[in-house]
Amino acid sequence: MFKIIFSNNFFAFVVSALLASGLKARDIPFSPFSIKRALEQTAIFLDGVEVFAQGHGLIQVDRAFEHLVAYHSHQERDVRFHVTVANTGGPTMKGIYMRDTSMSKSREFNVNVEPFFLNNDERDAASKIQFNLQLSLACNVSWVQIP
Repeated sequence: MFKIIFSNNFFAFVVSALLASGLKARDIPFSPFSIKRALEQTAIFLDGVEVFAQGHGLIQVDRAFEHLVAYHSHQERDVRFHVTVANTGGPTMKGIYMRDTSMSKSREFNVNVEPFFLNNDERDAASKIQFNLQLSLACNVSWVQIP
């Protein structure tokens, strides 16, 4: 008997290959960035499981494929984003942590969103300069309050 050990990395690789194969068969353009984004955005959270233990949630292959087909022509298909939060007097942060602070006092944070393009070195400067995308940062969990 063989003992097979599976991990999330293994499944993500297999699912990504399945999605890429299906997109290629339909002649639909894609990128590693678009596949990752589709998997993250279509995953679902499981009830009764700690939210921080789930990552982005349970992968939904069919929904991810539908997402890739629907959004294959969008300009952000070949772009990933690096989000950082400016920290006054210190290094940049990947998020905002406000535990143990006075909740009656509002705080302001500068958030930087930097695009990284697929094949960045081969991409012409004009296409990078012309890239324009309106973003809205939002939080949809009940335990965070925002204006």
